[in-house]
Amino acid sequence: MSEVIKLKHVARVRPSNVNKKTADGERGVRLCNYTDVYYNDVIRGDLEFMSASATPDQVRQFELRAGDVLITKDSETADDIAIPAFIAEDLPGVLCGYHLSLVRPQRDRIDPKFLFWCMASSMVRSQAENYAAGITRVGIRSELVGSLLIPYLPIERQRGIASYLDVETFRIDALIASKQQLAELSSERLAAEVDSQTFPAPRPPLLALRRVAKFIDYRGATPQKSTEGVPLITASHVRGGRLVLDLEPQFLSEDDYDAWMRRGLPRVGDVVMTTEAPLGEVGQVEDEHVALAQRVVLMRSDKTRMTADYLAFTLRSPSFQGSLSANATGSTARGIKVERLKALQIPVRPLEDQLDVVAYLQAQTRRHTSVVTSLSRQVALLTEHRKALITAAVTGEIHIPEAVA
Repeated sequence: MSEVIKLKHVARVRPSNVNKKTADGERGVRLCNYTDVYYNDVIRGDLEFMSASATPDQVRQFELRAGDVLITKDSETADDIAIPAFIAEDLPGVLCGYHLSLVRPQRDRIDPKFLFWCMASSMVRSQAENYAAGITRVGIRSELVGSLLIPYLPIERQRGIASYLDVETFRIDALIASKQQLAELSSERLAAEVDSQTFPAPRPPLLALRRVAKFIDYRGATPQKSTEGVPLITASHVRGGRLVLDLEPQFLSEDDYDAWMRRGLPRVGDVVMTTEAPLGEVGQVEDEHVALAQRVVLMRSDKTRMTADYLAFTLRSPSFQGSLSANATGSTARGIKVERLKALQIPVRPLEDQLDVVAYLQAQTRRHTSVVTSLSRQVALLTEHRKALITAAVTGEIHIPEAVA
């Protein structure tokens, strides 16, 4: 087991005051910002840093050197405080940006990479989370960062542990990446199957969506939300062919529901599609006692021409999504007007063929869901193992092979 020591006894902590602005008379610099640290364990010169300006004193204090560790000092949630990134090389003209603190190790007392792994350990992260304070945005004061207790071992052992973790976490990260890639490939295969079944060659007759479905558009004034009542389906609840109502649930009161849904009530099986932000997500109604918000449109298939399940698969197909995107408007938030949506054409197979296609695609979807669920579980276990390994290594709870250490 290791001893513990306060961070300020082995490193200097400086909260950055370098903002993202460019001011006349200041030196042009590049900034390593919050997102650069949040999404990267290691910072190198090949990142695209943003341009800004700084005073000579800021350049002296916050220009990045090899071995520095940057940490997030404020965020929206406490568990995002003190996330570290390691500076792998000298970065002339690149400064530590606002919302970050620069931790510069005393190299005769602590190995820089060992310090990074200490900051990444659950031991230190949990302390930082407990120190974080605030209401709408939380942060940690620099004096509290300096008071964080970190493991302390002889410096040669520190270097061995750091080398060991470099190798082992690289191996774990590679495994995680391979499993995430397998999940992406499974999604691509399912999308290709959906496309080949709903837009087959030779192409069946094409009909405009208005010919195969009734549309109900709930655009208008934003409804008054309630803390309970009828579940409200917003665009964020429609994803992956389903309505995910347990994700940030929202509600309308029963009275507001009656007024808001006067254009028509959903039925089980009806297809729901987002028309903006995001565009083109598709789901189906499973409980008819729900309300629909703006930016979603409901389609009720004409059962004499198309089943609801077949319509849902067709709308999810890459071919239809490409047509949808081509007819969307807007620069920052792409969207489509319902009248233009109604005019988009889709292939219409005979009803008996539709039933066979739906059965086949539902089986493929179940297979895909099973694969992705298993891979997600494996990624979660590997992620937890990585965290536990880091903490156990830096605290001296596990034996590091002498060949490494």
